[in-house]
Amino acid sequence: MTWSDLITQATGFLGYGLLLGATLARRRLWLLAIDASGGAVLILHWALLGAAAGVTMNALYTGVDLAGISPYSRRGRIALAAAVPIAVILMVIFWTGPADLLAGAGLLFAIASRASRGQVQLRFIAMIGCIPWGLFGLVHGSIAQVSFSAIYFVAMGVSIIRLRRGTWHPRASADDHGILPADGTR
Repeated sequence: MTWSDLITQATGFLGYGLLLGATLARRRLWLLAIDASGGAVLILHWALLGAAAGVTMNALYTGVDLAGISPYSRRGRIALAAAVPIAVILMVIFWTGPADLLAGAGLLFAIASRASRGQVQLRFIAMIGCIPWGLFGLVHGSIAQVSFSAIYFVAMGVSIIRLRRGTWHPRASADDHGILPADGTR
């Protein structure tokens, strides 16, 4: 492995480390802020790997996080819905092959998780999104992506179990007003 490869993989591990840290966030605002930081680092990781779909899909995902789009407002729901055709347009413009569909699918799951109103639903959809992202990382040689996808999948699953058992409760704040309790009740 060359120094360039090491730097590329280290950049990926830093970005994914931030995303993994987001699973510990008890507030939606912090989860999105930490995710956006990780996304910015991952744009560089995918650029170093030469994976255009990784760059564009992470740029859009990071933009959604930075905008702090809330699924609880009409404007937020419209913005999240608009991200889907934007992702398709980016996929067409920067198309490099069928593997790009994996990055697109991963992004769509990430956007769907942001549109969810419940903590369990948000985490479950994010878990499912790990599958196409992990495969995309495998295709492009991102050790960091494959590792992260497995770890994030498990971490989100553990957080769901803890929410369901009542052993962990996300803090509620003004920016979390629409998030339902883990059991889906009000």
